[in-house]
Amino acid sequence: MFGILKKSILEASRPVLIRELGTLLTGYWDADFVGSISEATGSVSSWRDLVAGYNTSQATALSQPGYSPSAFNGRPCLTFDGTNHFLNLASVPFPTGAAACEIWALVDQEALAADATGRRIFSYGGTSANNSRWIARAVSGGVNRGGTGGGSGAAQANVNGTIVDFSGRHVVRGTFDGALIGVSVDGNALATTALVPATSTTRTRIGAATPNTATNFFQGKIAAVAVTPLLTAEQESSMRAFLSARI
Repeated sequence: MFGILKKSILEASRPVLIRELGTLLTGYWDADFVGSISEATGSVSSWRDLVAGYNTSQATALSQPGYSPSAFNGRPCLTFDGTNHFLNLASVPFPTGAAACEIWALVDQEALAADATGRRIFSYGGTSANNSRWIARAVSGGVNRGGTGGGSGAAQANVNGTIVDFSGRHVVRGTFDGALIGVSVDGNALATTALVPATSTTRTRIGAATPNTATNFFQGKIAAVAVTPLLTAEQESSMRAFLSARI
């Protein structure tokens, strides 16, 4: 009986989030919705977005992320090993070129600060950093940081947070307004840098960067990812509160 009640509560939260943000929610993967995940013996072959059914998938067994019903503070999540786990969508159904958007993720970041590899949580665009955009884990000054990056077509730009040690469970928000990119972790002030994106249309990935051969693998747990246009302060607060409740 408790299991049925718990599932009904989780299912009810999806329309709450969509009602809060309306048509602004353009992409939303959430591990709490077990019906959106295809897995066998703990290996995930696909994870479907809850807005339009965008299906990120992985056919190669060794590259499939893991699944746990309780590893994210007692809640479901996908687990990524930092070596070869990622999910792929062979299209970009999100804002491209210089169009604005935000990317959000609820993660448990497990890479040590001694590991300087940039590790992408969610990315989309073309086959290089110069024509894609992403949110990630980075290292700055020997500390794990949440980061946002993107390409102008000719070069890339990155910005890292400076307030929060991005180890463990956090909500990270990346913003792309057409002139600046920004990053905020757990609702702290945005750190920004200049970039006019030139985001291409090749693919979308959860847990890795977008080159033809995947790189920059995320290490840790991902409970949710969302893509929206730029949010108002009220909408940002609602989104952050919704995701942070699981931390």
